[in-house]
Amino acid sequence: MSHIVDDPADTMALRGAAAIHRDLIRIGRAVRSTTGDNLLSPSQMSALWTIAQHAPIRVTELADRERVAAPTMSRVAASLEHLGMVVRTTDAHDGRVSLLALSDAGSAHLAGASSRNSALFESALDALTDPDRRCVERSMRLLADTVCALTPIQQKGT
Repeated sequence: MSHIVDDPADTMALRGAAAIHRDLIRIGRAVRSTTGDNLLSPSQMSALWTIAQHAPIRVTELADRERVAAPTMSRVAASLEHLGMVVRTTDAHDGRVSLLALSDAGSAHLAGASSRNSALFESALDALTDPDRRCVERSMRLLADTVCALTPIQQKGT
C-alpha cells in the first residue's frame, strides 16, 4: 500500500526526514571507515553495545531490543561468542536459559571503539562555531530522545 502525498507541506516534511535519514547513514559510514573497526559487522557491534547496556541478557530479549528475529540474533550471538567478545552463562533461576555478557575482550573492544568514535565526533564538533556546536548537540539529543520515545523498546541509560 503506497501513501500518496498531496499536500506540499507534507512533501517538504518527508524530504526533510529523508535528508536526516541519509545524513545519519552518511555519518555511520564515515565513522566505520575512519575508525577502522572492521572486526565486527554493524549488527554485531550494535548487539555488543546492547549486551553491554543490559547484561546479563537473554538472546530473545537481545533480539527484541535489536528488532531482529530470534534465529538471526542467535547467529549474531554465536559469532560474538566465537570471536571471544561475549560469554554465555546459565540463568541461575532457569537452567534451560543462557545469558550473554561481555567478555574482557568485548569490553576492551567497546572501550576502544568508543574512544575512537568520541575523538572523531569531538574533532567534528571542534570545527563548528560555539553556537552551531550547541545547536547540533541539542538537536541530536532531542532527535535521539524523540525517536527512542516512538519505538516500542526503550533503551536504558541513553
